[in-house]
Amino acid sequence: MPVPTAAELTDPNATNTQMKQRLGQLAENVESKEGALEKANEARDEAISASAPLENFNVMGNPDNLVEIKDAAGRLIAAWNLKAEFVTKLLTDGIIQSVENGDGSSVLTLGNGREVDLYGTKFTLDLSNPDNALQLLAADNKVLFKIPLNGLDVDALLGAAEQINTLSGTLSSLKNAFLTQNHENGISKSEIFNSEKLSETRRKVTAIESGGIEQLVITSIGNSWLDTPSYLSLPLVRALKAKYGNAGAGYISSVRSYIDSAEAQLSASSGQWTSSNAALSDLNIPAPDIASNSSSNVGAYLQVTLKKGIASKVYLLADSTGAVVNVTKGGTILQTLTISSVITELPVTLDATSTQDSFRLEVVSGTATVYGFDLRNNQKGIRFNKCGAGGSRWTRWLNATASTWQAFIAHFNADLVIMLEGVNGSWAYDANAEKNYTEQMINRVRAATKNADIILMSPPDILASPTYTLRSYQDALRGKSLDWKVCHVDLQKTFGEQVSDYDDSGRQYILMANPNHPSDIGGILIASLILRLITG
Repeated sequence: MPVPTAAELTDPNATNTQMKQRLGQLAENVESKEGALEKANEARDEAISASAPLENFNVMGNPDNLVEIKDAAGRLIAAWNLKAEFVTKLLTDGIIQSVENGDGSSVLTLGNGREVDLYGTKFTLDLSNPDNALQLLAADNKVLFKIPLNGLDVDALLGAAEQINTLSGTLSSLKNAFLTQNHENGISKSEIFNSEKLSETRRKVTAIESGGIEQLVITSIGNSWLDTPSYLSLPLVRALKAKYGNAGAGYISSVRSYIDSAEAQLSASSGQWTSSNAALSDLNIPAPDIASNSSSNVGAYLQVTLKKGIASKVYLLADSTGAVVNVTKGGTILQTLTISSVITELPVTLDATSTQDSFRLEVVSGTATVYGFDLRNNQKGIRFNKCGAGGSRWTRWLNATASTWQAFIAHFNADLVIMLEGVNGSWAYDANAEKNYTEQMINRVRAATKNADIILMSPPDILASPTYTLRSYQDALRGKSLDWKVCHVDLQKTFGEQVSDYDDSGRQYILMANPNHPSDIGGILIASLILRLITG
């Protein structure tokens, strides 16, 4: 029935019967509206329940927020303000202060809003992604977990946390197992690691063996183990040249002894030259072997004598001081030269196939500072540039002007670079410092000859007692050999696990008479190992 109007309810002319009818109609309609409101409220509650993001979440109102999402325990997960904006500032107060296991132990906690502790593992909380309420980042900034703006799946979080916890335990077990293997019967037990990095060396050797006119060029850099010929270079070079041929004498230092005195040698006019050696002091001598010979005496000479093989090209390696020198052979001046470059090709050829042959460099004016000479030919075979510096450690090498030193290393254009240090360094700095200095030296070598293979050798414990153990050096360098992409040789494994295995009472690879260096038979042992690496 229609609801009576206000005019009908206040009509002064209405009879008593009419007024009773009109009041009855009004009461009936009020009762009907009250039932509808109750039903509407019930329908609203059912709709809210059905539209909850997850069945274990509740949507609740708040005077300051349009929507808040809490889990079954009443913990606030996310909130949107009255403008329907996600309220990220609540994260700094800890939207999720903790998520707990059934036993009360913490699965996840938020500290200051940036550091996240998930099962004991630290992550970074990141709020920069506009599509996510938050995300967890690993140390390398990879996203490990994220919460989208439409809410957090707590079950997914707990499942991910359980996986991380399991993985953490597995990684810890693997780490312990690796360390055990590494020191007892794993990769560091082998004397050779990462030998697959010698691809260019193997290619050149195979080309020579198959009849090609190829040359394998080797440069050695390091301390006395790579300077004194008997410690390694002499037996190695003789074996390689006997097998593959002689591609030239290579580098002949103006200060240090040549590899094989039966092949070539350098002599100087007596009392007229002054040598400088950066291996023993903090000097900047950017020679290949950080040593030089200088003279301003007119007529002072350096004589290079070739006793075996041929030198179709001869280069002078010197400081570009502007000194004037004569290049002579058999008393005849072949050239008067002003030294204006650190590398100069000389108008000289030497042929010692039947008898030795030689030439001289004589001072005319100025001060000539000579580093050495490079002798080459076009025949297939081996050319070895011995650049070891007895008594040196890497810090002394790093004193040399990098660009000049690298110009000489680039000039040699080696296929293989052999590096060894550690003995002298172990008296001065720890294994971590040795690792860092080694990396700097490798970077210098790579900048000069980026395609060269590198054999990095670690010496064994010596009979003397340095400040830091050489075993710690061995572990540090092997651990980085993968990153450096070098072949690492641990001579401790070659010589023996204990010093007593190879001292005077053992196999005599190192003797007390010379406690810091290999004996002659120790040098042959090292050469046999490198020979095996080169020849396969």
